[in-house]
Amino acid sequence: MKKYEKLSLNEAIDNFVVHHKKELPETIQGKIAVSITIPTHRIAPDNKLDSINLKNQVTEVEKELHQKLFKRNVEVIMENIKQAEALIDHKHNLDSLVLYANEKFAAIIKLPVRLEAEAMVGTYFDVRPLYKARQQRSTYYIITISRHKIRLIEAVNNRLIQEVHNKDFPFENTEYYITDPEKLAQDVFIENQIKEYFNVADKRFKNYLNKNPLPIVLAGDIKMTSYYKEMMDNDRTYIGSIHGSFDHTPDHELIPQAYFVVQQFMTDVEKNTRRYWKQPNPMLC
Repeated sequence: MKKYEKLSLNEAIDNFVVHHKKELPETIQGKIAVSITIPTHRIAPDNKLDSINLKNQVTEVEKELHQKLFKRNVEVIMENIKQAEALIDHKHNLDSLVLYANEKFAAIIKLPVRLEAEAMVGTYFDVRPLYKARQQRSTYYIITISRHKIRLIEAVNNRLIQEVHNKDFPFENTEYYITDPEKLAQDVFIENQIKEYFNVADKRFKNYLNKNPLPIVLAGDIKMTSYYKEMMDNDRTYIGSIHGSFDHTPDHELIPQAYFVVQQFMTDVEKNTRRYWKQPNPMLC
């Protein structure tokens, strides 16, 4: 059984699909899939009610399962659900919780957005809460890139969280350039200096990424973003680029352009995922 409580929202969605691709064909062929969503609370004493609300939803699901399956099959699914329930620490809840289960596995995902209570039993899992959550809250980095300066910005949806101003960023290029006229005439020397500058910048950024792994949007001209992506130690979280000169672009002008890339990425991921998932029939409202 997989547990995703400590994953970011994007990782939870993507990993849930990737890890359970093997179960998906069986689910599509008519196996029963359980999807439960409940709103939860971050602080006491409200979070004491969360386990009760989840148990109530599970009880309703069990009744529905007995109407659709043989007792042995119900017991297998309910055992997976009970194991999943046992893993939940309600003292560290976010704003919602989703539980998925069938005869093969169960998975728990905590979400940082408020969702309505809902339980579904059908032939497909209901992943709409995950996409609704991702659409409501998309946090990401923007790295503006040029041969002169590199900026680091953190944003959520269409809004600024912070632009980093410390010893790391903005990172001005005061060292990685060439003054020798002969070398200036050769592109390879200029390119190597730029890449070294970008490599140092990426090493600085790595500390932020390790502490808070988020999607990355690069902002710069086509050549510079290509060079930077080449020098990234970990480009797994890179989702796209915007092109232009952004050394002095105000945050309120830069972020909407980057957010468009984020929205396009989310749409593409959802389309790819829906090859494997379809909507179940509602059981409870």
